[in-house]
Amino acid sequence: MRVFTTTTRTLRITWAIFCFIMFIYGVCALTSLLAKGLRSLFAPENDPVPISYNIGKKYVRGGKMVRLVDLSSGRNLSSRFRWVVTPEKRSGDSIAVFCTRNGKRGYLDINSGKTTLRAKYSKAFIFSDSLAAVVGKDRKVGFIRPDGTFAIEPKFPFIEGHDYVFKNGYCWITTPEDLYGVIDKSGEWVLEPSFSYVSDYATNAFVVGENCKFGLLDQDLNWIYEPVHEDIRIADEDKKTVFVTDGGIKKLMTYDGTVLEPFIVDSAGALYPESDPEDDYSPARFNWFLSGEGMGVMDALTGKMIIPPLYDDVEMISENLFFCSFDHYYGPGVIYDCNGNPLGENLAREAAEAFAKNTYNQLTIKR
Repeated sequence: MRVFTTTTRTLRITWAIFCFIMFIYGVCALTSLLAKGLRSLFAPENDPVPISYNIGKKYVRGGKMVRLVDLSSGRNLSSRFRWVVTPEKRSGDSIAVFCTRNGKRGYLDINSGKTTLRAKYSKAFIFSDSLAAVVGKDRKVGFIRPDGTFAIEPKFPFIEGHDYVFKNGYCWITTPEDLYGVIDKSGEWVLEPSFSYVSDYATNAFVVGENCKFGLLDQDLNWIYEPVHEDIRIADEDKKTVFVTDGGIKKLMTYDGTVLEPFIVDSAGALYPESDPEDDYSPARFNWFLSGEGMGVMDALTGKMIIPPLYDDVEMISENLFFCSFDHYYGPGVIYDCNGNPLGENLAREAAEAFAKNTYNQLTIKR
């Protein structure tokens, strides 16, 4: 019979614990190696994207992080960032904004990769016109110079989703009431915040909305078109053409007011009366068409507009009557004859169908 001393039992228990710990460690190490192998297999690191002539940004950890590298040697120049956003080339600025792993923003030089302003901002935007917007602890927006000093002290409420970027000496600012205005580099209002809508700031002109009407401003904030139109959209920035909609009619015009196309149709299709049999392939007399945001009716042969594109849905409820409805198929609408004359307004669908049936019966009796 073997007798185990206390010391022997202690050594054996210690050894068992050690072996168990090493087993767990080995499993974890093997799992980590397998995970890295799978990441390299299914999410290989990309080649660096150049941000200047000698610096590139390389996505790591399957694209979740990014770091700066020397393009000639491949040497890492920075720690891992969540992202790095570079300035627009045409702005002439050479300072990029970066976000650290803990969410702080700072700035770095795209030509050297060196940090120019340490990551201390909760929000930060790219440099443009040599100014960049930053947000402090009080959630106020100010604009800094490349050396970090404020050109415009933080005083504008920060609105999530808005781009605080200067262009041609001006920056659009939005208020908590969702109104847009423009400031200059001194931080003073050039246009008071009265616009409910402003288009993409990257274009050579700005479409603005005011009191449910639209206008067009040039880069120097002079009116190209006053805000009196139903809709305005830039068609070709380089050729300076716009689509202008009034009275439901969409036209193609130049910035100087020349009409290039008096009637723009986005799409069209044949209209048939609901009573027509499915196998009737006779040519359609009328077409529905879309122009701008609305639908109307035109003569299929001549292309002449009969009903302006002011509606969400159009259909023929008899051979010579149309029902043009708001809010799509089930909304109230207006009855028109085939000459474009309104016969009844703000009618429900049932009333329109009854009107059409009664009109058809009267025509039948007269015959």
